[in-house]
Amino acid sequence: MTVESALEFDTCFHFEYSPDVISFEAQPEGFYYGFLCKELPYTPDFLAKCHYRCFEILNVF
Repeated sequence: MTVESALEFDTCFHFEYSPDVISFEAQPEGFYYGFLCKELPYTPDFLAKCHYRCFEILNVF
């Protein structure tokens, strides 16, 4: 898995050992969002799949 910072690397350990996280992916497929009449690209740091089919998009700061 490729990450962009030491904080993202540490976050992987939290995901790996969290009982709430089933799986996670670094820099998942991005998407576009609208802002001020423009379509802007966005790629989150992580996509985590949790129990009960919950997906979370996360950024590490």
